[in-house]
Amino acid sequence: MASKKKGLPFVVQPRLRPIVERVGTEESGVIEIERKGYLTVAEKAIVQGGMSGADSMNKAMLKVQALAAEVGVKPSQIFEDMGSGELPEYLQGRDLDLVEIMAHMKDHDDRMRVVASTALLITRVDPDWDPADTSDLHPDIQDGLFNLYSDEEKKSIEALEAALEEGSKAQGDGGEGKGKAKTK
Repeated sequence: MASKKKGLPFVVQPRLRPIVERVGTEESGVIEIERKGYLTVAEKAIVQGGMSGADSMNKAMLKVQALAAEVGVKPSQIFEDMGSGELPEYLQGRDLDLVEIMAHMKDHDDRMRVVASTALLITRVDPDWDPADTSDLHPDIQDGLFNLYSDEEKKSIEALEAALEEGSKAQGDGGEGKGKAKTK
């Protein structure tokens, strides 16, 4: 049986190639992971599957909708006012409701951070990565991975373009571009 050639028969190759990103700090340690400029279908599926049982955001929305009906404003107005510096009068004395809403939202964000970090670790670093180990990672590494995930979700190519430009400059100086970038 003939072996199948892997890859697409591009007539025009993609302009930007993946680069190696450094994630972490001196305190947490630094890992290297590939930045592609997009999320793969597998990464999206892992996150969707990991978030499928999460109902924290639904609980927050139900609480906001109930509060909105009670005080006579739109739910979007409550979210907007919660994010502003000083609470408007209609939210005064509703501390327990606001704390509950914020707790649900934080729970959702924390879960998303762990699931997104796990997806990148499994698909780009180690396919045998145990998802339970992601929770034990230093917060700086989790933050870096989640920031990378967020950039990839937005299809941000700024770092890829910067690496391409840096590589072009280095080649113009007689050196070779390494295409490495650092995540905060």
